[in-house]
Amino acid sequence: SGTKSQRRRAAEYLQWIMDQLKGPIHVETKGRRDVTILDVPQDCIGYVTGVKRATLAKIEEEFGAFMMFLDRKGDTRVGETAKLAIFGTRRARRGAELKVMSTVEGKSPGFFTKGVEEKVDDARWGTDIVLFKGDELSYALGKDGMTKRKLSRASSCLMSYIGTFAYFAGTRDERSRARRYLKWLLHQRGGAVRVDDSEKYKDVTEVKVMGYRGSGLRTIEEDTSTFLFVAQCSGQERLLICGSDDTARARAEQSLQDIISDLVNNRDRDRDRDRDRRRPRSRSRSPRGYRGRGYNYDSPPPSHRRYQGRRIHERDLIREREAYTSSASYKRAYEEWRRRYRRRSVSSELSYTSESSHSSSPEISRRSRQKRYRPPSSSSSSSHSSESSESTPPRRHIRVKRRR
Repeated sequence: SGTKSQRRRAAEYLQWIMDQLKGPIHVETKGRRDVTILDVPQDCIGYVTGVKRATLAKIEEEFGAFMMFLDRKGDTRVGETAKLAIFGTRRARRGAELKVMSTVEGKSPGFFTKGVEEKVDDARWGTDIVLFKGDELSYALGKDGMTKRKLSRASSCLMSYIGTFAYFAGTRDERSRARRYLKWLLHQRGGAVRVDDSEKYKDVTEVKVMGYRGSGLRTIEEDTSTFLFVAQCSGQERLLICGSDDTARARAEQSLQDIISDLVNNRDRDRDRDRDRRRPRSRSRSPRGYRGRGYNYDSPPPSHRRYQGRRIHERDLIREREAYTSSASYKRAYEEWRRRYRRRSVSSELSYTSESSHSSSPEISRRSRQKRYRPPSSSSSSSHSSESSESTPPRRHIRVKRRR
């Protein structure tokens, strides 16, 4: 689908591919506006084509172009060049052409860069050339060409490193952005980059980073097709997000804010965890009433429990304890304890009375009899036993040590 001329060109390209299956074909390129002819050394044809046309297919897929050699086998001699026809749009043809030039230059140094000088084209569409000095090429290339691809995507400019030169192809604005990004990148080798007039660039967004130094920046650049770096702007450290697309810069800024927020939250969480580890384990220090884990009916609610593990002067401890025991909350807790303790004392007496009649039963094991409450002996006076039972509640469990 497309315009009439686009459909016609697509049909021609498909017919040429089918004719190549039968043998070499001849294509008339004179007068066509959709083709670029590039001379390739004869000894580099196999290097450019690759095994079963793998290299050409990869370049075609990357830039959306269609390429084929026009010379038949045996038409060119050793030392001569072969003609490579590149079909497609102007941008696709120029991108594929620069890629093939870079490949050939790696195989035959100086073939395309002999006599080339730096230049800046003033045309609306053209190519600028910049010369690398020293080890700038390896720094601007990056691992597996990652840095070069990052600058190319951020500036929307076609970039290729051919020999020791950098080629920038595209519109005037695209080439200007790419050269500026490359200059900022190379300045990072000597320290912090100083950008005092970042407000005048429409493709730059400033972000206050508060000491954030780049963890995850490479991932953000890959996901959003932007170029990020830390610079000094008007005496303050800022993170600059560079890119030709406003939406991509907004997504990069949001991703950066999310990362900073996660780092701050994790730092606060680690600080709280370390503080909790250093804090000694103690009871609740709240002065409002008795806050135990439940009432202990065998002893009254202790008023000194909240002072365990704390070094307090004895006089202050006595004063605080008196103030607490005279409070209404302590009195309520104490009355509750007394009421429930008496209820349990009565129930224990009734249970003892019901069990005493079966105490001589042989079914009761020796171990269970040891744990049961045994009343005082009958030899004791009745008055003494009655007084002790009234004053002191009976103990329910008696632990007996067994000899080993």
